[in-house]
Amino acid sequence: MYHIFYNLDVPRPRKTKIDAVKFLALRDNESKVFSSRKSALTYLAGAKRSPRLEETYYVCRGWELIVQSVPLLGEQHLDYESYGGVKLQEREFVIKGSNKEDLLRAAEARRRASFARNWTHFTKKENLAQLSRASRPLALESIAGFYSNFDHSEEVEANKKQKVAREAAEQEKEAAIPTVGNAVDMFIEDGLRKGTIQSNVAQTYRYEAKAFSKQTFADRQGMALADIQIHKLTDQAITNWFEAHSSQDTKFGRPPSSKTLINVLTHLQATKKFLSRSSEWRPYLDCFRVVDGLLEDLRSSKRDADGWRKRSRLTNDQISKLLGACETDLERGAVALMLAGPRPPSEPVAVRWDHLEYLSGHLWWHVCSSVIELSGGQLDIREHTKTKDADFRQLSICKGLAQWLEPLRGRSEFVLGSADGPLRPSEFVTLVESLLDRAKVRGTRISTYSIRHTVSDELDRLLGPRARDLVLHGKRDKTTGGIHYSHAERDRRRSELTFDGKPYGEHMVWAEWPNF
Repeated sequence: MYHIFYNLDVPRPRKTKIDAVKFLALRDNESKVFSSRKSALTYLAGAKRSPRLEETYYVCRGWELIVQSVPLLGEQHLDYESYGGVKLQEREFVIKGSNKEDLLRAAEARRRASFARNWTHFTKKENLAQLSRASRPLALESIAGFYSNFDHSEEVEANKKQKVAREAAEQEKEAAIPTVGNAVDMFIEDGLRKGTIQSNVAQTYRYEAKAFSKQTFADRQGMALADIQIHKLTDQAITNWFEAHSSQDTKFGRPPSSKTLINVLTHLQATKKFLSRSSEWRPYLDCFRVVDGLLEDLRSSKRDADGWRKRSRLTNDQISKLLGACETDLERGAVALMLAGPRPPSEPVAVRWDHLEYLSGHLWWHVCSSVIELSGGQLDIREHTKTKDADFRQLSICKGLAQWLEPLRGRSEFVLGSADGPLRPSEFVTLVESLLDRAKVRGTRISTYSIRHTVSDELDRLLGPRARDLVLHGKRDKTTGGIHYSHAERDRRRSELTFDGKPYGEHMVWAEWPNF
């Protein structure tokens, strides 16, 4: 006959306990595994950058309910299997693993399985029949009381609520992490507030920041760089964005210039420095290192004035076909200006007749830093405001091509203009590209900008890199005389581009071709 003994030493079940026993310490570019949290923290104390400590292995201790056979009075001499008494008892168990949540679930499952198994055992009819009628209620009460102590439904429900609240807090925290676009805006607003960024510079920054969201996608899911949160940003996403942006033509029908690309990357680099001031965002900035590499490549690459992509140029035979394909005075005037080496289309459409001057029978073009573009549907003509430096550039138009400009004189104050105003940049691009098509020289990567590349190559071949750079870049000067750009200064610049008594334009191969 069974006699039930309640384990009075354990009135309530013990709680499951879990402890970390291995720790991964990440310091700078090194990592090391420790078996003590204290040792790991000591190792991280000397880190230069943000260190990180991760728990990698756990020991979980739980308690399960078992039935233990005990001898009744006078049964001490019998074998263990012959004991007539039993009692419920808790026994500790240990499980190990690297996943904390899985260990806790396994421990809870094992504990509850032991409760259910022993409750079933003691409530079977055949087992209850072995109890005396007097002891049966007491036995059931003892077992039921012991078992009820293990029912932590309220605790489980509370844990669920805590988990839901914790997950909601984590989601809210993650949602608060800024996107690249948010970070750029915060950087600009912070600079305006502190006075480190002026309002006109902020306007330029906002214009450049459009590059992070305009039809250049950072990943295969079609998410623009500006919409990616900084903790989800990767080196590849930045590289993909830059490749897409640098190969996408601007509204002028040409790829972004090297200067434009450098400005945008520098803007992204400045945003990174702003984010690094916050210890909360600093751990997410490793992927921005690719920006430094892209900037270094841009600044050190051998390239023409503005084409960062692989340059395209026209052969001398193609130039001959282009000159022969001109049908209208406007087309001839556009080609005459382009073969002097300006930046298309902003400089040719901005040239006024007073920018042209004959000296010793040769035509020189003084390039002024004005820009013409559409603003709200209206032509906007203004001076560059990014720098106060004077841009000294003198371009030579050979005599054979200079005669192509005369039929345009009197139509407008602009060389390529009419009574309605200057030729629009988009109209200029359409005109030159249709001329390239008509001459049948339009090929892979050939565009309006290819004419400037052709002039660059010819200058480098005939007169060397110094002449090429003076034509394409000019020189900058902050002096008062330089800003006013005196006649003496003009003469000096022209002399630098005069070889054997002739301006560089007369040395170009097409200057020797008769009957354009």
